[in-house]
Amino acid sequence: FFRTDFFELHLSSTLASLIGMVILTVLAHGSVAREKEMFAFIFSGLTLILLVILLFSGLFPRVMISSLGSGYDILIKNASSSSYTLKVMSWLSLTILPFVLAYTAWSYYVFRKRIAAPEITVMEK
Repeated sequence: FFRTDFFELHLSSTLASLIGMVILTVLAHGSVAREKEMFAFIFSGLTLILLVILLFSGLFPRVMISSLGSGYDILIKNASSSSYTLKVMSWLSLTILPFVLAYTAWSYYVFRKRIAAPEITVMEK
């Protein structure tokens, strides 16, 4: 199996992230029970952010852990692209991202009133 050093080298950040994820998950479930969808969405999103923080802090500087041994792990310096490629992709993403965000906002605006939960009526016997 894969061996990680999440608890050996990064005990405090691992425990803080895990406790935070549990608390946020409980808060999200409680928000759903109280029909507070916005808070449930926010708490769920924060849970995912904490999960990403946990993975990055626990794996750094590795990207993937090898099952053969630590000598075969893929490190960030081995997995990254060249400096030129990173510059070109950064500029391309920065120029295209506003269009993607504008299109997404426009789509939400167009469909804002078309999606609604139907009212359920209970018929008495």
